[in-house]
Amino acid sequence: KVQRDSILQNVLIKKINDNKIRLIASNMATSLRFDVEAQNVEMEEDVLYNLNLLTAIINKTKELITFNDNYIKTKDSKYKIAFVNAKEYPEIKFEHQDGVEIDCESFKTAINKTAYAASDVQGVLSGIYFNESEIVAIDGKRLALNKINGELDNFILSKSACYELVKLFY
Repeated sequence: KVQRDSILQNVLIKKINDNKIRLIASNMATSLRFDVEAQNVEMEEDVLYNLNLLTAIINKTKELITFNDNYIKTKDSKYKIAFVNAKEYPEIKFEHQDGVEIDCESFKTAINKTAYAASDVQGVLSGIYFNESEIVAIDGKRLALNKINGELDNFILSKSACYELVKLFY
């Protein structure tokens, strides 16, 4: 059986239709789903490619990328890479609810001014608490509070998940 840590080093590629694929990546604390326009998608089944290798290939080219069985082809290169059976990848559910709109800069600033005070230790005080229009973090010694424009539900996000969100805004 494949260990979960090693399987999470991959990105799941799923066929949505003949003109779209879905990429899913996760470390089980933070997950990302991204739909990409494609041409002539002929995938028989979902596949997993190593995320670091796939990222390196994508960053190397600005041209069209072709996926076919166990190789990836660009204008100048052809990469034969191993892929993992997608059935081993954990199911990640993305449930959509009505959301709230928040100014990205305000949200990013609030997290950056608050997250330093969030504990890195697992336990009751780990994470960042989002309470209506406030973001609060505490580690037992420091307390950080910041206000945002918008009304959020009450929830706690891990410090690492907050930093991943901030990276998405850059």
